[in-house]
Amino acid sequence: MKKIVSNFNFLIALLFVIPVFGQNEASKDLDVLIGLPLEEAHAKLNEMGFEIAHSSLFNSNQLWYNETKNECIAFSFSKGDNHTVEMIQAGKEKKCIQGVKAARKVWASYIDGSSGVSSAGIDSERGKLSQEGYAVSYWIKDASPGKTMEVWYNEPKQLCKSIIWDSAGKNNVKVIDRDPRLGKNPAPIYTTNLQ
Repeated sequence: MKKIVSNFNFLIALLFVIPVFGQNEASKDLDVLIGLPLEEAHAKLNEMGFEIAHSSLFNSNQLWYNETKNECIAFSFSKGDNHTVEMIQAGKEKKCIQGVKAARKVWASYIDGSSGVSSAGIDSERGKLSQEGYAVSYWIKDASPGKTMEVWYNEPKQLCKSIIWDSAGKNNVKVIDRDPRLGKNPAPIYTTNLQ
């Protein structure tokens, strides 16, 4: 009986010791993010060299990856209107790298300057926007299937518009108002390529 109690105590001790040594913790310097609104947490993560690898509003979690440190973190955030960071832990590196590679493919479509595409309709809209104080900021290849978009920004007035056209035929030219926060290219600048 004494041996059974001894073995049982050993198993109980393992239950407490294994989680401590097997914990999946992120760097302690990331604890400052807990309680921050998502937008502030994103800014801090970007400053620290992280880029987003995955985001799920439905599951209230995100993965971020720092390529220089080879560090992947996962955090959960509160549901509702005021999303704040609730928990941070180490994430799965393979999933982070896959997510960053996919994100970089999307961001590669966001290109500074003019698209260089020319047609009577596109050039006419460019002329009108230019006269209204707008300047071309960036363009997006395949902004939606079969569509190209050029984003124009009037910085003094904080106004943004886009010229959208059919990529193949340069037809169906439209100008739409955009959120001024999209006036500057949101694509991050990468210094390295993930292997």
